[in-house]
Amino acid sequence: MSNQTTATDNTQPPKMQVTIRMYRPGLGDCFLLKLKKGPLTRFILIDCGVLQKTAGEKERLELIVKDIRRITRGRLHVLVATHEHADHLSGFVFHENLFLEKFKIDQVWMSWMENKDDPEVKETYRQYWKISAQTLDIAIEELKKKGKDYESFQELQDFLTLGSMDTVKKLGKKQMYLAPEPGPNGPTKVMTLEGFEDLRIHVLAPPSDLQALRRGDPPKSKQQLDRGETVNPSTAFSTAVLQLGFRTQSGKLPEGLTESDLKELVNLSLPFDRSLGISLDDASQDLSQAFFHEYYGSDSTPNLELDWRRIDTDWLGSVGSMALDLDSDINNTSLVLAIEILPNRDVLLFAADAQYGNWKSWTDSAKGKDILRRTIFYKVGHHGSHNATQLDGGLLSMNPDELVAMIPVDTGKAKKKKWAMPAPILQQLLLKQAKGRIITNIQEPAGSNVDPTTPFHVPDFPEGNLISKASWQDFIGSIRSDESPNALWVEFTLQS
Repeated sequence: MSNQTTATDNTQPPKMQVTIRMYRPGLGDCFLLKLKKGPLTRFILIDCGVLQKTAGEKERLELIVKDIRRITRGRLHVLVATHEHADHLSGFVFHENLFLEKFKIDQVWMSWMENKDDPEVKETYRQYWKISAQTLDIAIEELKKKGKDYESFQELQDFLTLGSMDTVKKLGKKQMYLAPEPGPNGPTKVMTLEGFEDLRIHVLAPPSDLQALRRGDPPKSKQQLDRGETVNPSTAFSTAVLQLGFRTQSGKLPEGLTESDLKELVNLSLPFDRSLGISLDDASQDLSQAFFHEYYGSDSTPNLELDWRRIDTDWLGSVGSMALDLDSDINNTSLVLAIEILPNRDVLLFAADAQYGNWKSWTDSAKGKDILRRTIFYKVGHHGSHNATQLDGGLLSMNPDELVAMIPVDTGKAKKKKWAMPAPILQQLLLKQAKGRIITNIQEPAGSNVDPTTPFHVPDFPEGNLISKASWQDFIGSIRSDESPNALWVEFTLQS
């Protein structure tokens, strides 16, 4: 059955209208796309989550899920789960029963990195993320025991919900694992929706190159931080922590890692040959113990005056490097989609939380450059953090005449956490490139209470003659927000 309208001399095919509803859970991502062409309507839900330990998170996400059901009448044509972080998936976990009982979901789209039935993917997941997550758990417990600061690292841990993708996979009739399928001019994989042949969804990332997946930060010359290292700096730290956890906690090693493997890794991670050092246990028990007790104290007889000389627990502070690496690695598995609307070929870019390696895998290609030139809508990555939007060759290549950006950030929450979201340099460049057409999810003044029910703040007319007043009024007129006490959403509608 064809759903297309045939043009005649007296008729024109119906225009496509796209409404992008950004829900306001707090610091999290939840986007509902409504595609309408004549009598036809399709719904795409991209993520549904909020940062763990957000006050009232379960209740607010329930209101959001119920609003999604109301708008869609329980029919989702596509559910997109971009990557395995709580601020993108926790709604599906909290309200699994609601999704199972109240929704009909045709397809669930995920990246190829989520296909754990693939032996290569399963091994990569275990090696790069599962072991690192276990290591982070052990390290935080040890920091607690030693009275060391661990709260900042636990905040990073709050993004992780390894295993939540398994819940998402239950929700749809058909699961699809999408890969970019490289071609001579760039990624070639394209998805379509029945009845919407004039809409093409390009799968741009994540790449199959693991080196790209591990590259979280752009070079310093691109106005960002960069470690510039070919070897992950957290490897030796992870090895030491795993050894510590094996000795002091469960006595179990991660799946696929043997005790002999661990001993070999420990030897390789030491800064000098084992024969030239002495273990902490030996230092406490051998004939020279009086020397160590006198000058360094011991666990059994701590001497606060000597404590400054001891470094045996200082290495635990390296958990920060490993935690950031883990967060970055999972962000780089983000499924990146570019929605192209014909005949104008306008592009809506949803890059989830992709970081530098993910972006560069497609922006350097001819097709990637062409897509960026035609991008008129950008969902800003990772709540506007400093390393989740490629600037040169990314944002600065998007269409400045029409670009609209949506930032799923709760600025009050970010300030309370002391996170630079949005990052100042990104905010400045977004302001210029989009000519002020920036829709911020929850914008609160500094020092105010963190409350996602704060009414939506309509963007202010930008200074500096960036845009005409007529164009600005067109932009403002395309924005609607929930005026109920719950203030659940803000949406933007564009006509192709």
